[in-house]
Amino acid sequence: MLFFSANGCSDTSFGNDLWDNVTSSKITSDKQITSFSINGYKARISGTTVKSFLPLGTSVTALAPVITYNGAAISPESGVVQDFTNPVTYTVTATDGTTAVYTVSVTVLTAAEMSNANLFVLKVKKGKLQPALNDSIKDYLDAPIPFSDSANPAYNDKQSNSLIADPEILIATMTMELESNGKVSVENATEHVFPEIEVGPNKVTIIVTAADKKTTKKYNLNMYRAIPIFKTGAGKISGYDLNNYEDGATQRGVSWPNPRFHRLSTSISDGGVDNKETYIRDLLTGLFWLEGTTKDTINWSETKNYDNAVKDTCGIQAISEKWRLPNIQEMRSIANYGSIDDNNLNGFFDNYHISNTYWTSTVDMGNTGYGFNFNFQNNSAFSVNRYDRYSFLAVRNQSKVLPKTGQTYSAIDGSDGYFQKGVTWPTPRFYTDESGAVVDNMTSLMWFSDFIEPVLSGSTDKWGQSMTYISNKINSGIPKNYGYTDWTLPNINEIESLTNYEYESLDWLKSFITYQNRYLWTSTSSSASYAYSFIPSSQKIEITDKDTFNYILPVRQAKIINY
Repeated sequence: MLFFSANGCSDTSFGNDLWDNVTSSKITSDKQITSFSINGYKARISGTTVKSFLPLGTSVTALAPVITYNGAAISPESGVVQDFTNPVTYTVTATDGTTAVYTVSVTVLTAAEMSNANLFVLKVKKGKLQPALNDSIKDYLDAPIPFSDSANPAYNDKQSNSLIADPEILIATMTMELESNGKVSVENATEHVFPEIEVGPNKVTIIVTAADKKTTKKYNLNMYRAIPIFKTGAGKISGYDLNNYEDGATQRGVSWPNPRFHRLSTSISDGGVDNKETYIRDLLTGLFWLEGTTKDTINWSETKNYDNAVKDTCGIQAISEKWRLPNIQEMRSIANYGSIDDNNLNGFFDNYHISNTYWTSTVDMGNTGYGFNFNFQNNSAFSVNRYDRYSFLAVRNQSKVLPKTGQTYSAIDGSDGYFQKGVTWPTPRFYTDESGAVVDNMTSLMWFSDFIEPVLSGSTDKWGQSMTYISNKINSGIPKNYGYTDWTLPNINEIESLTNYEYESLDWLKSFITYQNRYLWTSTSSSASYAYSFIPSSQKIEITDKDTFNYILPVRQAKIINY
């Protein structure tokens, strides 16, 4: 038998407390109109102002808007017919009793407005819209979108971006098309995400269709994902304590795959005879490097002059895409700055020897009778007479991560300027931001706008002192830091990203960076006593004693997130 206490049933103290807890969680000051539409056309809400645009010929004297809102009540209510000849006010009441008054106006479009297909808003999440939206301009660049959002980027990282577009006439409609993904309809003023974009240009076409359903306007947006600046490979040096600011210690850049190289082979039957092609695939860059074919007549131990190296490489019997001489960017991509005087490529490249110097297909625009070669023993390129004889390697495939060298001059069929292999550069390549610093749209690196002469003491280790000067002085605002405190000395891959082999020198950058004919330090050591310097007058690299006085060009990473 169960007994109930009348007292317990009539005790209201617990019940009132519980009721207070339940009801207090529902009492808020929220009082917003979240959407407002008339005849299926959404209005534009900005603060407490609501603007509705309706097609030509619509009568505004009896319209029943559909409203959604946050709060306890709205007056007049959704669905109630109103005369919108003049603006109408709507009052939203929150559960705490406070109110917000919205003013709603309705505009009936004129014939001219019915054919208006202009964009009113174009916002990009990452990078900078260049130039700012202007109805007279139809082509835009969004850059630089970082290669990766990770603090420790890897070679196979993915990247996304998004944008928000809104037509000037709200009831106009839009489609967006990413060249590689097809066309989609998008809602006005709503973020649209592109989940996976490629390195380099990603062409987006925005088509606005006016309210008359006939007039259209096309806007082109190049979303440019920055090329990766890979790690140099620099690390510990035997018998030497690394400087905390140098490349081997900081190891900035995009990490390599491990293993990096794979040996592959392909066979094809030609007149009943199998032709076999053996090559090395570089997982970092996507390039294929030839080991040899059963049909080629190349003697890899033979040296050649530039023109013959170009011709003979292109003439190798190819099973798939033709082989060619690598350009200077491609050749540099297999250098490892942690493997000076070491056969880093042995075991992968049978036709390679560290003591050899190899031709690249890039000519020296300071003297087109000269071409660049590359020596892996010191990881440096040199300009030499095209009649000189050097070894050579053959490469094929189009890297999706290495940029073009900039060279368009074609010295000979098969040269760098002839093929122009690599990722296309953005236009414009650089811009000066509000601080006065220079942003590279291709790499997402930010640079000082002029060379800096560091103030140093003593006669030794001026290289190390230069890095300390950036950390202690420049990042403290002496003499300037453009408002950023994370400047550093560029490593060799970072500073080489400024080269343009259509020109002899770095003078091509003079409209952005004040050019001086002074050597620039990199943070990459070649040994305990030597480091790599960049020569602006020739765009070459030289190994320099660390006690030497050089100028500096500080760099940092520019990451621009807008919303």
